[in-house]
Amino acid sequence: MTNKRFLMFAVLVGLFSVVAMLYAAKGTGTGEPAQPPAERVNGKRLVCIGFVDTRQSYLKLFPDNFPQPSKALNVLVKTGEEVKAGQSLLTMDKEHAEMLVAQATTALELAKVDLVKAEAGLKVFDASMNAAKFELQAREEDLKNRKAEFEDTRRLLDLQQKSKAEYEAALASIQSAERMIDSARWKQEAVRLQSPQPTIDSAKLGVKHKEQQLAQAKLALKYLDCKAPSDGVILRSFVHDGITFGPHTREPAFWFLPKQALIVRIEISQEFSSRVKMGMIAIIEDEEDPSVKWKGKVTFVANEFLPKRPTNAQELLTMTDERVLECHVEVDPAEQMPKFGQKLRVTLEE
Repeated sequence: MTNKRFLMFAVLVGLFSVVAMLYAAKGTGTGEPAQPPAERVNGKRLVCIGFVDTRQSYLKLFPDNFPQPSKALNVLVKTGEEVKAGQSLLTMDKEHAEMLVAQATTALELAKVDLVKAEAGLKVFDASMNAAKFELQAREEDLKNRKAEFEDTRRLLDLQQKSKAEYEAALASIQSAERMIDSARWKQEAVRLQSPQPTIDSAKLGVKHKEQQLAQAKLALKYLDCKAPSDGVILRSFVHDGITFGPHTREPAFWFLPKQALIVRIEISQEFSSRVKMGMIAIIEDEEDPSVKWKGKVTFVANEFLPKRPTNAQELLTMTDERVLECHVEVDPAEQMPKFGQKLRVTLEE
């Protein structure tokens, strides 16, 4: 009986030990593995968690005309592919945009024809103005002559060499000539009011307006593309042939990483920030496999404390007031660089 009790007691102790080990492995009982601290002081060492990144983080690429509606006919690149600056990543459906350019081109040509017509009317106007001017001059000259004749008639009437009827006829001739001058002046004013200059100005504005519409149509056609902003690599593709983009599109076409040197980005809390210096030696280990190591040094220490960069969706949705000092660690060029996004443990030697 004693042996059975001893055996049962041993089994219970063993079960309790297993449960205790499992609980410790799971951390606080939240179901998540226990996470290492962001920093840990170990003698004269500072241990941090970092991620492989670039100084300029990856970009989310949409078609250049986004959020205007557009359709991708063909995807020209794939995930992991290296691309050059200005390289087209998608073949876009440009048929409608090309039709708008053609329409704007035709409208501009018609506006130019209207301008030619208006400018031709200016020549007719100049000829009419010259005719009215010469007519007025002729009428004024005629009046001058008739006044001279009237003076002769009056002088001869005093000498009784002209009759009263001839005198009155000469006077009536002067009055008629004056009315003809008034008529010529009114005719000249009527021609002036028919100036085609407002029509010409309107035609010129019409041409300018159509030129702007054509430029707008060409710009819309130009932006109907998706190009690499610089040399780099396609981190991930979210598109397929025939996909349509629009105002409600949420996912980009691509995640794009510009071509630049990789760094290890670490964030230091204010408590330990005074211990970080430029040039500090860094021992870098893979978070999951400590046997994989690199050597490096601190090449950048920020001058300000900023909010932590979110590393996952949960952190992105969680509001925090924590401010950290961002630092960059560069891996020794002689060693093979870890991969972008890789989680690392960085030990800084003081």
